[in-house]
Amino acid sequence: MKFDENHILTEVVALSKEDLLDQLVQVAFQSGAVSSVDDYRSSIQSREEEISTNMGNGIAIPHGRALSVNHPFFIFAKLTQAISWNREDDSLVDLVFLLGVPQQSDASEHMRLLSRLAGRLVDDEFVTSLREVNVRQEAVKLFESITF
Repeated sequence: MKFDENHILTEVVALSKEDLLDQLVQVAFQSGAVSSVDDYRSSIQSREEEISTNMGNGIAIPHGRALSVNHPFFIFAKLTQAISWNREDDSLVDLVFLLGVPQQSDASEHMRLLSRLAGRLVDDEFVTSLREVNVRQEAVKLFESITF
C-alpha cells in the first residue's frame, strides 16, 4: 500500500460525520488516491448504510471499494472535538481512518487492510498514543509499526 504522509491529519475540525467524510474524500482526491469524489463518496455512504463503521472506543473506520480508487490508501484524522457517528446510539468518535481500495482489486486486499488496522486498534496503548499525537511525524512513527 502506498503510504502518504499528507494523509495524516492531527487537528481536524468537523461539524458532523458527513462534514468529516467530505473533508477526507477531498484529501484523497487532491492527493490522487481517488479520481472521482462522487463515486468514492457514494461507495462510503453505501457501506455506512449497510452497517456502521463505528468500532467503539471513539474510533470509526469508514471504507469503500470503488472504480475511482487508484490505489489502496488510508487517511487518519484526529479530531479536535468528538462528533456523533451514529444517530441511533449517539456514539462519539474522535479518531477516524478512511480506507480506500480499488474495485478491481482482490476482495481479500480490502479485508487485509481492515484486519491489520483493526488489529492495532484493539491495543489500548496504541490508541492512547494516537490520541496524544500533536504533529504528523508522531503519527507517522506509530503507523510505521503496522505492516500493510
